Amino acid sequence: MSEQKLRHSVFHALNGTRVLPVTLAALVVEGQMRTIGWSERCFHSRRSRLSLAVLMLVLMLGAGAACDGDDDIVSPTGFQLTFSLDATFQAPHGGDPIFWALVQSSNGFAADFGGGVVSDTENPAFSFTTADVMKRGVDYEVHYWIDSNIGGGTLGVCDAETIDHQWSTELLSVRNDINLTVPHNPSLVENVCSSFLP
Repeated sequence: MSEQKLRHSVFHALNGTRVLPVTLAALVVEGQMRTIGWSERCFHSRRSRLSLAVLMLVLMLGAGAACDGDDDIVSPTGFQLTFSLDATFQAPHGGDPIFWALVQSSNGFAADFGGGVVSDTENPAFSFTTADVMKRGVDYEVHYWIDSNIGGGTLGVCDAETIDHQWSTELLSVRNDINLTVPHNPSLVENVCSSFLP
């Protein structure tokens, strides 16, 4: 929030409660303490003084949150991921089991995981939504493999990526809920079996 916008908000809020400004109001704007000067006036009542104190507290808290950028969403619990496979997965993998894990890039910790079956008729062919497990500013990867057993392999076992197609998709510096749909691309397979070891 800019200093000009903050002045404007304070002016209208004060007028709306019939509270006249004080001499100086120190507010946090863009991560720095800035002093905004106001002409000295008297208060109408004790109630007005209390209203002003509450208003200043709210503005300071709001300005602190704005320091992180207007496009960021501050969540007290975490963020969700909705991850989908588009219709191009239907023909090559319809009916095949799929397993996925949302892991932290830094340490491989699985924040959430699950599985299902790739559809041969629906679009998206497969989709999942995690709990609110992604932390703000943290890098994640979605690891997923399809038990396709192309040319061999064992059912229920994560084999090499040429046998069981598998991928990794990066989610960098998470700052809000993410909704992501990916196409089938065999040229980008990457072994992620280590994320699914017991």
